[in-house]
Amino acid sequence: MKILSTATGLMSLLLAACVTNEEAQPQTRLTTCSSLAGEWVGKKDGRGYNGDITIVIKSDCSYEWLGSAGLITAGTLRSSARGFNYVNVAGSRGVVTIADQNATWVNTFTGANYQVNVSKKSNAQ
Repeated sequence: MKILSTATGLMSLLLAACVTNEEAQPQTRLTTCSSLAGEWVGKKDGRGYNGDITIVIKSDCSYEWLGSAGLITAGTLRSSARGFNYVNVAGSRGVVTIADQNATWVNTFTGANYQVNVSKKSNAQ
């Protein structure tokens, strides 16, 4: 009985340490347009514009893609079971996959011929 009591006590101590550690290091979940809002910077490769890109996302789910010469296109995000879908004025529709502070945009519904890889710009940058 004493061994079981000691094992139970150790397990409780370990679980308490895990909970405390998780509370000390909260993870940002980017699952709403409000959490995505801000500037994202990276590159677009494939058909159409290629090169450096900045995506400005607003909390109302609207966004603008900005390239070296200014506005590339504007559009809207919609939440989906796997992340977000997007549609833009240029006619592209696709999927945005979020992983930590990175996002990958692929026009899966209109050709799958480009990919945009961006990272969320921190306030310190």
